Order: sequence, then C-alpha cells, then structure tokens
Amino acid sequence: MKIAKLKSLKSQSEPITVQSVIRLVELENRQNFIEMIQSIEGESFLKRWLTQLKGNVIIVQKVESYIEYQNCDVFGDMGKI
Repeated sequence: MKIAKLKSLKSQSEPITVQSVIRLVELENRQNFIEMIQSIEGESFLKRWLTQLKGNVIIVQKVESYIEYQNCDVFGDMGKI
C-alpha cells in the first residue's frame, strides 16, 4: 500500500474517494505481481499456475446415483382414460 499511503498523504488539500484508494492499491498489487513474474522465481510460479489452470479446464461430472425406470407409466392410471 505504498502508493495509496503516499497518495493519501499528498492529497491532504484534495481528498480522494475510497474507490480511488482501492484503484491505487489494485495498481500496486498488479505492479508487484508483474515484478514477481518477471523474476527468476516467477518462472517456476508460472509453470505451476499454468499446470493448475490446465488441470481445471475439464471437470468430469461425478454421478452419485442412478435412477432406474422399469415399466414406469408417467401418467399412472390417467393414461387409460
């Protein structure tokens, strides 16, 4: 929150909105993320992250029970009318 703190200190004469502070913090987080990815440690992080994303692309549906329909008349006796 370095940027947000600096901005709020500099803006004592002009108040900024809460949304502006949030955007400043988001900007700082994005800058830190990009710096981390561009570092040597970031390469292994990216490989793990991409592996995780690829693993989450297709999710197999788990079937917990099967419903069996044997000689089932949907309308019951009403079908004979």
